[in-house]
Amino acid sequence: MNIMFTEYKVKLLNDHLIIDDGQGIIIDTGSPTSFHDSGCIHLCGDTYNLPQSIMNVDSEYLSVEIGGEIHGLLGMDIICKYPILFELRNNFIFVDDDALYGSCYPSFIIPYNMVCIGLTVNNRFIRLIVDTGAKISYIDSSLVEGQNPIECKQDFSPLFGHFSTNIYECEIQHLHDSRIKLAFGTPPPALSVFFATMNVQGVLGIEFFKRFRLQLRDGKLYFPPQGI
Repeated sequence: MNIMFTEYKVKLLNDHLIIDDGQGIIIDTGSPTSFHDSGCIHLCGDTYNLPQSIMNVDSEYLSVEIGGEIHGLLGMDIICKYPILFELRNNFIFVDDDALYGSCYPSFIIPYNMVCIGLTVNNRFIRLIVDTGAKISYIDSSLVEGQNPIECKQDFSPLFGHFSTNIYECEIQHLHDSRIKLAFGTPPPALSVFFATMNVQGVLGIEFFKRFRLQLRDGKLYFPPQGI
């Protein structure tokens, strides 16, 4: 593993984060494992030999569902090895062992190397899986009881198929006591059961990474100086 300063141009394809270096890779912190149809992924000078699919999900399936050419998926089995700074407002990610950590969100250990953090949403402190592969963030329906949805959206999951979800505007108490509004869907029953088995109350998706400069390292999520 080569820890050095490396930058990658990235793009959002239908709100899915893609490394724009010709490998056609989705960055998915919600997936415990990686795959690529070539049998390997190259990252920061390292080569990882991989399966060509995981749990019957392959590049053809992702290409159809996402609506573009996808060849593989970068999951937490590889991501957790690197300190990654997400600069999605400028369409870059950086692998940089010398980057400032900044303030850290409360983090929790859950199975499969996934990152779980604590956030206050609608005045309730909850645990959320950090999932760059989720184009919609989700929280337990009890947190939006009595609220009116602002819209309804369609989503899909390799585990749970296609479904629709009502979207609610929620208030997050962010680090340093600032408050922001973020949209959340409510999960279908099968996804709610999955959350319960993980002892979490939702998923924090790609929208959070689009809004802020964030750093993922050593299984924790940091809020570094935001810059310009």
